Amino acid sequence: MNPAGYRLLDELGLSPDVPEKMLPPDYRQIVNSCLEEGLCGYETEVRTRAHVLRYLFCPFTDERSVIAAASDVTYLKKIEAELRNLNQNLEAMVEARTEELQQTQEVTILCLGGLAEIRDPETGKHLERTRAYVKTLAERLREHPRFKDYLTDEQIEHLYKSVPLHDIGKVGVRDAILLKPGNLTPKEWEEMKRHTTYGGDTLRWAEERLGFESFLSTAREIAYYHHERWDGLGYPRGLKEEAIPIAARLMALADVYDALTTERVYKEEWPHEAARREIIEGRGARFDPAVVDAFLEAEDEYIRIAQTYAEEESAA
Repeated sequence: MNPAGYRLLDELGLSPDVPEKMLPPDYRQIVNSCLEEGLCGYETEVRTRAHVLRYLFCPFTDERSVIAAASDVTYLKKIEAELRNLNQNLEAMVEARTEELQQTQEVTILCLGGLAEIRDPETGKHLERTRAYVKTLAERLREHPRFKDYLTDEQIEHLYKSVPLHDIGKVGVRDAILLKPGNLTPKEWEEMKRHTTYGGDTLRWAEERLGFESFLSTAREIAYYHHERWDGLGYPRGLKEEAIPIAARLMALADVYDALTTERVYKEEWPHEAARREIIEGRGARFDPAVVDAFLEAEDEYIRIAQTYAEEESAA
């Protein structure tokens, strides 16, 4: 008999040698085999004054009789319950740690993006506004046949994380050019345009060293190509239409709208209606027509975003 079975005999007030006397050798061999190999039919619970015991019963028959063997699994069940609790605690710890890492990543992204923006204080809440503009466009376009395979929940989250890094390459542009109030000379303009390459190269370097796919792929595309145009007249590579990454097409419109509707060293703030007309004029030339259509559908949301962050900026 399984040694744990003596506990049951004790609870029932039976002598430990009863099974040895009652079972012939061939039955004892069958009982031991069933218990050792786990060939048991069902589990039951026995309650005593001091304990709650759980047993696995193994019924079997032959021509002469029907007998059953029982194995005490109380300790095993206790361990299983403790293991479940440990797993639940571990899952909670992993979830909390993941949340901490995501928050750390978010702060790091904003800090890195701010390295470029802080040199131009007039851009204010540019990072917050543009990431909200891009997310709004993405949510409007996610059911569009040309965009639905790309704009998954995960990709929209990558877009939101990536936008603050779109102008990180401006850290490589001289202040005399970046903050010049008048028109840039052709030479200065060529240097200004290099910020797309500086930023894209930096993010490519980071992506390669990371060693696995992340939002940095989207950030790199945005940094490189957010100044490309639908008609192929943009920079740095003169990409045209569908050759321009979707992320960069969304960023292009959001960036232009924000530049138009906020004051910069080289221009006054434009009202929404004027910016709206400018974007409509760029449909099919500067911007992807579908992206412009999404903007027009969401312009109330754009106005709300602009007002929200303008109020925060003024309050600061």
